[in-house]
Amino acid sequence: MARKFIKDLKEGDLVDEQFSVKMKKPPQNYKAKPGQWFELRVSDATGEIAVKYWGREGEDVQRIYDSFDKGDVVRISGTVSKYKESYSIDVDAFRGGKIVKESIYNIRDFVPVADDIEWLAEDAERMKKEFMEIVGSIEDPDVKKVIDSFFKDPDFWNEFSDAPASMKRHSAFIHGLLHHTLNVAKICDTLSKMYPALDRDIMLGGALLHDIGKLKEFKTTTNIDMTIDGELLGHVFIGGEMVDNRCRELGIDELKRQKLVHIVLTHHGPVENGWGSSKDPALPEAGAVFLADHTDAQVFQYLKLKHEANTDDDWFYARGFGHVFLK
Repeated sequence: MARKFIKDLKEGDLVDEQFSVKMKKPPQNYKAKPGQWFELRVSDATGEIAVKYWGREGEDVQRIYDSFDKGDVVRISGTVSKYKESYSIDVDAFRGGKIVKESIYNIRDFVPVADDIEWLAEDAERMKKEFMEIVGSIEDPDVKKVIDSFFKDPDFWNEFSDAPASMKRHSAFIHGLLHHTLNVAKICDTLSKMYPALDRDIMLGGALLHDIGKLKEFKTTTNIDMTIDGELLGHVFIGGEMVDNRCRELGIDELKRQKLVHIVLTHHGPVENGWGSSKDPALPEAGAVFLADHTDAQVFQYLKLKHEANTDDDWFYARGFGHVFLK
């Protein structure tokens, strides 16, 4: 029987599937009767959903709650319910509902891979080849030294090329950081042909490095989650520090170091956006990287929203995007 993914769940559906645990809240007592219940949030490769476990009187609900941890895969048997446009799974122990930890599973059921996303039509090996062609096209010896020190390091390259670019939004899948960074670099490369006055190597170097902080911002197990550094510092600061330290270690020209770090620190655009930049972009090349980064993220989101829209209407509304036309 084909697996039923979260994106396909409807009110009233009976569920007996594996999910990855994203978050769990400790058991609470029922207000009007003996017994306990608890809540968790689970995910698969297509989304997230809340789960509520309703324990029986006398049942050791704490033992069930303690039997799995965040990041574990559990099999959930329950029924899909809907409240105020939000879906959840009710696991009713009174009616045989269960949550059981499982150790055998297919990781692609929980963390999507670029090659599996049909509407994206990407191939990881092709992206890797294109990326390294751009790396090899940089001529400035200082910028080349910095870029090569990261992307020609096998350990760094393997980690980078497998990493996601976000938790939920754009390129939130294995090879997602490779996909997004390649797109940003290709947009910047096109801009360099349109505007020869731009310093192509500084711009391309900044584009390739702009999101490397995400390697320390996110962690991927059976789901994509934030690290403590990601929560407290964010990838813009982390990436700027990584580039700054590497430039100093390599003895890179001071002005080129400053420009590369500036691009990383400003790639979310003007500070007033509130998106994480520590300074407004002050170089044409920094402005170009910001716009390329924003363009790729937004276009991806539009296409994702259109592809995943579950409606027969011509339009639907998405927060942050407004009305999206589906035809």
